[in-house]
Amino acid sequence: MSGVVWAATAGLVFGLFQSVNRASLVELDVYESTFIQLLVSLLVLFAFVLGSGEIGRLARVPADGYLY
Repeated sequence: MSGVVWAATAGLVFGLFQSVNRASLVELDVYESTFIQLLVSLLVLFAFVLGSGEIGRLARVPADGYLY
């Protein structure tokens, strides 16, 4: 899969959580809510990578890519 597809998936997952988490902002700080959204997005994308069978490609990602 291309990087464009992964980026689009990340955007969709983040947008989905942004709309679902709207109600929880009453109980959570904005920073906590955003951190949870990013963490869940990371886990979903990692699950997609595992499911696609392209886990070996993660080893070729430059360190800067992980930082960004």
